Amino acid sequence: PFFIFDVNDVIEKYKNWMQKIPRVVPFYCVKCNSSNSVLRILAQIGAGFECATEEEIQQVLDLNVSPDRIIFSHTMKSDYDIKYSASVGVKLMTYDTLGELEKIHKHFPDAELMLRFRFDDESSLSALGLKFGVDPDAEASDLIKRTRELKMNLIGINFHIGVGSRNPAVYYDAIKIAKKLFDQCSSAGFKMTLLNIGGGFCGDSSSFFDQSAMYVNKALKEYFPNKLDIISEPGTYFVASAYTLVCNIVGKRVRKLPDGTVDKINYYIDDGIFGSFNIMQRIADVGEKVVPMDKNLKNKKYQSTIWGQTCASVDIVCDNLELCEHEIDDQLIFKNMGHYTLSTSTLFNGFPVTKVCEYNKIDEN
Repeated sequence: PFFIFDVNDVIEKYKNWMQKIPRVVPFYCVKCNSSNSVLRILAQIGAGFECATEEEIQQVLDLNVSPDRIIFSHTMKSDYDIKYSASVGVKLMTYDTLGELEKIHKHFPDAELMLRFRFDDESSLSALGLKFGVDPDAEASDLIKRTRELKMNLIGINFHIGVGSRNPAVYYDAIKIAKKLFDQCSSAGFKMTLLNIGGGFCGDSSSFFDQSAMYVNKALKEYFPNKLDIISEPGTYFVASAYTLVCNIVGKRVRKLPDGTVDKINYYIDDGIFGSFNIMQRIADVGEKVVPMDKNLKNKKYQSTIWGQTCASVDIVCDNLELCEHEIDDQLIFKNMGHYTLSTSTLFNGFPVTKVCEYNKIDEN
């Protein structure tokens, strides 16, 4: 198997972002795809970076990115993590609990803080509010008060609507709540200069990003009309469509009914859920990503299952898929595979991480 990485796709996504949401500076979510090639491109064209670990921060710093272009976004950092952040000058970080605030106060009192509040899109595939974010109504006031007592530098508000959202209107609702917290923090004596609208932006070729941009712009104009630093943490948006995965069919089993008719066809490919489809199984409909080979498009369709390469019985890439009949040595192509694929691959069963072939179309004009 191999990935085809279209370098220009990332660049075009950046241009599109700056055209559609010009007030919002993107800080790329490194964990989404931590390829050095991706990071290098985004660093060169001016993006910031959202990092959650020491390793991610160091990887970005090694590209000569200045510390002020990095957010340390994890809200549950160890003492060591905070000390490391202080040592390399990454001042901007997120918190959402009293315990985290106390740790930062102890180890990095000069940090610039963003308070993350919980706001989930109920239709998202992964509701991050189950794990992160202060309740804006029940918990925020006490945390803001304690932040003031410790004389910490709270400068911004942060939220994340969840991964895989298909409801662009939620950005408007979240920004509305952010405004209330912004005013609450200002009333408590903090000089608020930063709004972080998180991630959740889709990265395929659909119109959802344009719709999301419309709601973001509408909310910013209504609730934050004055000059303000506004950032976001997109990951999937930048890399999903830039990567296409090509897999080989290495095995095939035709399941038949007692009368001899075909019931289902099982295909066995050379990648799987312990490789490029690790998290993909939980955040996307893999069946929508499959592109059959052109030569097979006229073949009869059968209920099909695509199995991964390992010996594990849970290694099912896609089930109950209507697919044109294919043969061993045919290839299956999976589009929009740049996010949470390479960065979550394992070496389980001795299979290597899938290789990447970079494609950089030269502009002949």
